[in-house]
Amino acid sequence: MKTQIILLVGLLFIGVNSFANNKDNKKDADASTSAITSLSGIITDEATGENLAGVKVILEGTDQVAYTDFDGIFTFDNVKKGTYTLKSDYISYADKKTTIDTKKDTKVAIKLEAEK
Repeated sequence: MKTQIILLVGLLFIGVNSFANNKDNKKDADASTSAITSLSGIITDEATGENLAGVKVILEGTDQVAYTDFDGIFTFDNVKKGTYTLKSDYISYADKKTTIDTKKDTKVAIKLEAEK
């Protein structure tokens, strides 16, 4: 009888401890995934409004680089929320730096000016 009580108390302790740890792990997982986002945008010619394909976009402060597709769209995945500067670099256009706060906005429209 004593053995059964000790076994029951032990199993109860393990169950409660496991439940508490699982709850804490879920909080940590939720917090870490909410701190990651995607950042996307479109780059167009300032004068014509034409979408620009092949523009190099650098997410400064990271090692991430993206290029616009045929529709002028670029995307960065797995970006920690915060304030970043995007540097757009395209032949025959002036380089442009754009600041974005991914805590507030994850989409940006950038207009590049042709060099004269």
